Amino acid sequence: MRIYTHILRSFGLFLGLACFAISSYGQQALPFNQYYVVPQWYNPATIGNGEATNIFLTSRFAMMDIPGRPITNGIYADGPLSNDRIGLGAYGSYHTSGVMQRVQLGGAFRYKVPFNKSNNHNLSFGVSGGFHQVSINKDEVVVRDVFDPFLIGSNVQTFTGDVNAGMMYTIKDFSIGGGGNNLIESRVKYQGEGGSNVSYLLKRHYFAQMAYSIPLADRTWFIVPQVFARIVPDAPTPYEMSLFVNWQDKLWFGAAYKGNFGPLNAFGPDNTAPVSVAPSIGGRLGNQFVVGYTNEIYLSDIGSYTGLTHEFMVGYSFGKRQSKVNENLMEELEEMVKQLEQQQTLRDSLQNELMEQNTARLDSLESNSTGELTAEDRQALNDLQNRMDSVESQVSEVSTAVDSVREDLDGLVDQLIEAGVITESRVVDNIDLATGNQALKGCYVVIASVIDTRYNDEAMHREYLDFGYNVIHETIRGWYHVYTVRVDTLEEALELLPKTRAEGHPDAWIRVLK
Repeated sequence: MRIYTHILRSFGLFLGLACFAISSYGQQALPFNQYYVVPQWYNPATIGNGEATNIFLTSRFAMMDIPGRPITNGIYADGPLSNDRIGLGAYGSYHTSGVMQRVQLGGAFRYKVPFNKSNNHNLSFGVSGGFHQVSINKDEVVVRDVFDPFLIGSNVQTFTGDVNAGMMYTIKDFSIGGGGNNLIESRVKYQGEGGSNVSYLLKRHYFAQMAYSIPLADRTWFIVPQVFARIVPDAPTPYEMSLFVNWQDKLWFGAAYKGNFGPLNAFGPDNTAPVSVAPSIGGRLGNQFVVGYTNEIYLSDIGSYTGLTHEFMVGYSFGKRQSKVNENLMEELEEMVKQLEQQQTLRDSLQNELMEQNTARLDSLESNSTGELTAEDRQALNDLQNRMDSVESQVSEVSTAVDSVREDLDGLVDQLIEAGVITESRVVDNIDLATGNQALKGCYVVIASVIDTRYNDEAMHREYLDFGYNVIHETIRGWYHVYTVRVDTLEEALELLPKTRAEGHPDAWIRVLK
């Protein structure tokens, strides 16, 4: 009987530790810190965003100084469908803490409602669900009697399901979202010898998140503050505040401050929930591979017991390559430019018609030498006024359409900058080789670039300068940029870019000097 009681106590202890170890974001939630790169673990509304299909592997080794420390391994794969309107994902995880083991498998679905053609203003809804297998690893149980009936006759594994839902609203560089996990509040139940049961509830909880990417240095650097919080009934509210620095989505680093992520009095008598800081770094190797590392350091009393927590993440992206992304963006740009030209032509035509009708009205009034209008004159002027009102209304509608296309074009510019189709530089760092003076401010349609270590004056003349092209020299980075034309506004350059590519320069891009 003592052994049986001892096992039950051990079971209760380890169950409590397991729940604590995975409570970084609330009860029974996976505790990964790499949500900056893989937010899919927490909010299904974020799955399948972007052009590529991704697969991420994450391993977390928590509280290294505690025997039987929590270890979590996870895999997540997702990708877009239907021009990014739909996202699909699948995930699995394996979590151990002492004698406790948990296997989780599931799938996810996301639907996006875009509010503009550039897709940087949208609202996404997501849902995910699957099942858990929670079990006790008998091999890890330390007892005096390995033939104890609890170990031999008990059901030490159980299956249960879960459902999660979320939403995310994005407008350019700002996003805000929320949702809930364990929405069906299923119960994990173990049956012991003689019908005795031990169980606990997968408690429903809710989350909210917000992030803003602040662009710097012509959008080559971003500072990204984030806030993440969970609301768990009858428990402290776990929260995170993080700040990351991102360089061209190739390198990112930052740290998170985490508070209230465990039960009160978990360790020590200070009556405060544990807090920690989690410095993190990651980067992209080429266009496919992603790596990341987080080291979580506990600041409250538990730090003297737990040791550090390490988390590693690797990812791989496949499917659409950057060239395909650029191709799609250029097709979208060409369509927008075509719409803009059509709407502007229509507006100009309507405005000319309005001017002609105004002239006709004035001529009609001047031709009446008596100063008195006949009924026929009044009817003609009334008809003319009605036509003018109709044309003015059409001009207003077309002007609104022009503004709408320009707004979509502005949104597309951000994507073109991220894709490298538009770059920006300080004008003081560029020399016009034709004059030997500082280049003029403006937008240059560039068709080729050569690094100074490979620059050959004879070849440059033979291939470009002799055909009337011009060159600017970027002195800081040592690049020579061959361009076809310089214009004053980005809109003009965007109109010329598709035509330049169609004329035999498929890699043409825009260089903006400020």
